[in-house]
Parts: sequence; C-alpha cells; structure tokens
Amino acid sequence: MEKTIIRGAKELSKYTGLSRNAVHIMVRRGILPVRRCGRRRLVFIKEDIDQFFRRLPGTSTADALLALEATTEVATTPCPPRTGGVGAQQKRGQWE
Repeated sequence: MEKTIIRGAKELSKYTGLSRNAVHIMVRRGILPVRRCGRRRLVFIKEDIDQFFRRLPGTSTADALLALEATTEVATTPCPPRTGGVGAQQKRGQWE
C-alpha cells in the first residue's frame, strides 16, 4: 500500500485550510501526527492527517458550514454616533 506524503507546513496548510502558523503550533504541541526528515523538514502522511481530523468531535462538513455561517454574519445595526465623552463635558463646565 502506497502512502501519500504531504511535505512541509505550507503544503499541509493548503490541504487542511489551517494557517502555516497553526500547523507549526500544533506540531510543536504534539497535537498533529508528524514525522521528520532531518531536524527541520516536516513530513505528514495524508492518511494519518485524515484519521486525526475524523476523530475530532464536531468536525463534520455540516458543523463546519454552520460555524462558518455564524462567523461571517454582518451586523445590521449601525454604531451609535459619538457624543464627545466625559472630557468634552468637563471643558464645557458641566462637570465640576
């Protein structure tokens, strides 16, 4: 059985949608399954990565889409206008 190899954090970030920084943090914390080629080169086995994400709770496609919709909602109420604050009231002599 031939294994598909993902070389480096950049390639894994493209595959998973995570940022390269997130990949490095997860590797440093020992969260992601990784093998190293030398001291610096990160090597990921695609099947291991897929299995890792399948085991996580709440990471189905439907859950991901719901989370995406919740984070991209735009506020429909405008911000209230600025009134000058406490400093402006003190300058006008209203606060003494």
